[in-house]
Amino acid sequence: MDRTNQAWALDISNLPTKRSPFYLCTVIDWFSRKVHIRRLSNTMHADFRVETFQESIIKYGKPEIGNTDQCSQFTSVDLMEMLKGLGLYIH
Repeated sequence: MDRTNQAWALDISNLPTKRSPFYLCTVIDWFSRKVHIRRLSNTMHADFRVETFQESIIKYGKPEIGNTDQCSQFTSVDLMEMLKGLGLYIH
């Protein structure tokens, strides 16, 4: 990576609590290592991840590359269609 907004990582973390888990979804710029957006949810629904990525695009513009884990949270049809619809290289 040689510039800001070339590639972003989308990641999710499980934050356990006494009552129920929460999920923190984060969009990070690979070059600057800057956290663009953080969103907290009590569900793992795909719209949570899609909305987090869309919020980053609104605020920072569109990256060339979208990097995610290969787990089921990031291979949902909704998220993949959104990334492909934006013309992003998915890594």
